[in-house]
Amino acid sequence: MTTYAGDETSYPASLTIPDDLSDEDAASVNVSTEGLADRTAFLKYRSDRIEPLADRAALAAIASPANLLVRLVRGYGMYTFDSSSVLDPNNTFVIAATDATPGRWLWMSGDLVHAANGLARLRYDQQLLVADGGMPTFETPRSYQKTVSLHDYRVTPLDVARAKSAEFVPYWESGTQYGGTVLPVDGDTKFANGVLTFQVGAAGSVCQGASVCLDPYLHDGSTLDAITAWLKAGPSHGSLPTTQASIGIFRRDAQTAALESLYSADFKNDAQATVAAYQAAHALQLVTTQNNVIQRSNYSYFAQVWDEFGGTSQPGLTVYSLQLIFSGITDMEFP
Repeated sequence: MTTYAGDETSYPASLTIPDDLSDEDAASVNVSTEGLADRTAFLKYRSDRIEPLADRAALAAIASPANLLVRLVRGYGMYTFDSSSVLDPNNTFVIAATDATPGRWLWMSGDLVHAANGLARLRYDQQLLVADGGMPTFETPRSYQKTVSLHDYRVTPLDVARAKSAEFVPYWESGTQYGGTVLPVDGDTKFANGVLTFQVGAAGSVCQGASVCLDPYLHDGSTLDAITAWLKAGPSHGSLPTTQASIGIFRRDAQTAALESLYSADFKNDAQATVAAYQAAHALQLVTTQNNVIQRSNYSYFAQVWDEFGGTSQPGLTVYSLQLIFSGITDMEFP
């Protein structure tokens, strides 16, 4: 008697079996028996690779893996051994053999990682990795609204004409510390509990303005659709002033200092119909009309809020907050 283990690389398409005219010897039955043994070995070889290994450590522990050997790891999928690979092992997509057999176990869907319409990847600490220094990108652009702190505002001197190019200085500035034009006086504006109040009434066509830097709140590449100021006028109006409170939003070129407006008229005036409405908390919104795609590498951005002026102007304009409204956000490049 002889033994035969079968050929795991061969799967005979058909088997030759004895018939009534076959010789009565071993050769007449060995052909079909060996064919069945080959099929059995062939199927066992593949079923061993379909039966999942417990973990990646068990995969790495396979001794002397042959080139193109395929194994399944529970929870991770199929890996194939590439004897020519020298990729850096990272415990997920590329695994080195524990016995230092040249080559690497490669996750068979690895070509989908960081590929078009493929898979994202998380680091060991569950942080999302993005290839080539890019940003995670949204399939559909998103909209966003953000409230701006008024804490670090700057103000003009009292009684200046409203203009985007007006001189704004820190509200704590004094003549002893700085030179320049007439400075704000103590008490002309007040900042308390996050609220900005203009405390000195304007006269004629002059007033006072405040400027707030927007750069920390902007999403590069998005569209700044609008800015909303939540405010209310002082309580002592007998009638509406000639020009109610106003807002503007501007950008300054980083290389030439050229000043550009995001609104064709520079400033949007409040337009309340009654004193009661003007003196109640309400929204003044400016919808941008130009230069509103954010380019932080080329421009700095700021908003201006101006007190009322003309006619029966009164002190006490209170600004509660500024809110920025964005659209066209295509990635996660948040400031």
